This record gives sequence, C-alpha cells and structure tokens, in this order.
Amino acid sequence: MNTLFNFFWNLAPNVRLILRNKTSQSRKELLFIYLKVKFKQLLFIDILKQNISYEKIFEFKIHFFDYRTFVFLFEEHFINNEYYFNVKVSCPLVIDCGANIGMALIFFKKLYPNSRIIAFEPDKRTFEKLKKNVEINKLKNIKLFNKAVMNSEGTVNFYYDPSNPGSLSMSIEKKRLPGVCERVDSTLLSNYIEERVDFIKMDIEGAEFSVIQELTNQNKLKLVNEIIIEYHHHIEPEENRFSKILKILEDNGFGYQINAFSKIPFCKKEFQDILIYGYRE
Repeated sequence: MNTLFNFFWNLAPNVRLILRNKTSQSRKELLFIYLKVKFKQLLFIDILKQNISYEKIFEFKIHFFDYRTFVFLFEEHFINNEYYFNVKVSCPLVIDCGANIGMALIFFKKLYPNSRIIAFEPDKRTFEKLKKNVEINKLKNIKLFNKAVMNSEGTVNFYYDPSNPGSLSMSIEKKRLPGVCERVDSTLLSNYIEERVDFIKMDIEGAEFSVIQELTNQNKLKLVNEIIIEYHHHIEPEENRFSKILKILEDNGFGYQINAFSKIPFCKKEFQDILIYGYRE
C-alpha cells in the first residue's frame, strides 16, 4: 500500500509539469513515455524486483546500469527541463561536462538534432555506456572524451562505488563519495573552446569552481553564451566560496538565476545542491 501511495504521490507533480510544458516537446508523447517508464518501474523494479538494462524513449534506445537512476535522469532532463536552452541557430555548439550515460546528449539531440556536442565522462564503465548510447542511436557530430575536466592536465583521484556503477555522486572529492579510488585522466576545458559556445552543462561533483576559475584565467569564459552549473555547496563543510563563483560570472558579463534545494529549518554546514544558470546580459 505504501509503495502505491508513494508512486502516485511522486507521479502527480511531474504530470502537472508535463501538462504545463511550454517547450517544443509534444505533451501527449512526453506524458505517454513518462507513464510508461513509471509504471514499468513500479511493476518490474519495485514489485517484481527484476532488472531492466535499456529503455526506448522517443526515437532513442538508451542503455543504463539502474532503471531508477534512468527514470530520475529522464525526469530531470525531459520533465523538469533543467538543461533546456533556446537559441536561433539550428546547430548550436554544446559542451557536456559530466555526461554520465548520455541522457543530456539525448535531450540536446532531441531539442537540436543538428547540434554539435563535446562530452566528458571520467568513469571508464560509465563512459562505455555513454559511447554505446551514442553509437546505437547513430548520433552525429559528437566528440566523447573519457576524461575529467579539471584545472590541470594529467591524472586525478576519482572516487566511485563498484556496487553502484554509474552513480550520480562519483567525484574527485572523497567526501562526495567515499568509495574506491582510481586514477583517471584529467584535462583543461579551456583547450576545447576555440569558438563561440552556445551552452555548457557542468555537473562535475565538486570540481566546478576550479574549472570555472581556469576558464576565466584563460579568457575562455567570454566565449560562452549560456551555462548551467550544478554547484555542490559544502562538500567541505567549513568551505564557503559560493559568492566567488557568482563573482566570476558577474566579472565575465553574465547574469544568473539560482535554484537551491534545501531543507527547512536550515542546518549549519549541510551539503546543498545549487543550480546556477548563467546567461549573457
């Protein structure tokens, strides 16, 4: 009974979002797909405890490690439209930092089929899923890099949970995911920006401040039109530098909007995910 109650309780707000959707997506098609994946999750995952390793949404077939994580990413990208952007060009240049299995790439290709995309994913197992999803869907004009974007080139410690492949909390920060550590290749994002970039998605679990700082040091942030950064506030509980990343955006001519997820009443030094949308003034 609790499972069914929670199912419909969580379903309702997203259905309302779909019905109010003002993007170019078909509300009817989006609603059908969402109900399909949610009821499959309820029946096959929650009740029957089965495993599903791929799903079809729109014209795309997506492989993943965990169905619940897939549904979460579908809600985040296609229903909440966290990475939606609107440009007049038909082939925008998009950079995806922290691509995971490629749900954002699918979203961008659905939004702009002729978009050019540069994507980074440091975890080797997740990168293989990402590469597979690009190949089986025959997605064009995508460059994939099995690297972590950082403020230095070389290698860096990367923490992951072998029992939870594709985890959305994998990080260079041990406190973000205190699991197994391995060395992964790192690279400078500034090396890949040689022309106007229409949109950057940055979800890199703790490295965002150093990467933004490196971009501005190399005078490359001025080439970016729009950026959405998932800022991980208080990975280090004693560290307060949220205003610094906003100052960098301001100094580079960006306006911004903020979406902060927090519990009420507030707790001191508690970890908090914050979405920052930066746009050209």
